[in-house]
Amino acid sequence: MTRRNPAEPFATGETPVRGATLPRMPRRGLRVAIAGAVLVPIAALLGACTAAPPQATAPPSPTADAATSTPTSSDPGQPDGTISAIVARPEWVELRDATGAVVDEFGYLDDPAEVVSAFSELLGTTPSTEDHEGNSHFPPNTSYRWEGLVLWEQRHVDRWEPVGYSITNPRFLIEFTGPSAVGVELTTQQGIQAGDPWSDLLSEPGLVTNPTGCSGPYVDFVELTGVNVDGGAYSIPIAVDFRPTADDARVARVGAPVPATEECA
Repeated sequence: MTRRNPAEPFATGETPVRGATLPRMPRRGLRVAIAGAVLVPIAALLGACTAAPPQATAPPSPTADAATSTPTSSDPGQPDGTISAIVARPEWVELRDATGAVVDEFGYLDDPAEVVSAFSELLGTTPSTEDHEGNSHFPPNTSYRWEGLVLWEQRHVDRWEPVGYSITNPRFLIEFTGPSAVGVELTTQQGIQAGDPWSDLLSEPGLVTNPTGCSGPYVDFVELTGVNVDGGAYSIPIAVDFRPTADDARVARVGAPVPATEECA
C-alpha cells in the first residue's frame, strides 16, 4: 500500500484501520466518525507541520466496540465514576477513573464548548483563552489553557468556511504539556506523559517514527485508508504524537489527533 498524495482528492470512502494500539478499556460507545476530509496541518498547531488541504468525500463511520460486562460490586476493580485521568487517543479523548475504566469520552468532532465546560468542571478552574489568526495552512483557532492541558478549538471561518470537519481536520485538538492538571493525570494509552525521559519513549515497543519530522514519533494510532481518483490505494496514520524538549532529554508535549504525513507544508 502506498502513501496517499495529499494534493489529490479522495475518490471513494475512507476506512480506518486500527494500528499498534493496546486493547481498549470498556467504553460507552464511539462518538467520533472517521470522516474523509480536507487534510490540514494539525501538527502546525502542536509544534509541527503537515501537508496542505485537499477536498474529500465522507466515508462510513467506524462501528463502536461491543459492550463489555460490568464488574460486580465485590470486584475491587469496579469503576467508581470518579475521574482521575484524561487520556489522549487518536480518535477521541477519554476521561477515566482510578481503575482505568472510561467514564466519559469526547470525539474530536464534538462541540468544543462542551469539552471546555467538562474540563473546567472536572478541574475546578476556568482556562485562560487566546484567539489566534489562521493562514493558508491552518484555520483561525482559540486556545484554552489549564495547568498542563491545552484545548485548541479550530474555527472554520472566512477562507476556511467551505472546509468540512473530519478526523484529519477536527473541531478541536488536545495538547498535554505536563503530567497532570490540578491533580488529574494527563496521559496516553501506553502511560507515556509529558516530562517522561525521551529515551524511555524511544524504547517503547511499537514506536513509529516519521523520517521527515512532519510529525513526532507515535505508538497509539489508527490507519485511515482509501483509494485515490486514479485508483491507487493510500493510507494516513492518525496518531497521538510526542515532541521532545530542546535538549531531547524529555517529552515536552503530547498531541492528538495528528495526521502522520510524510509531506510537510
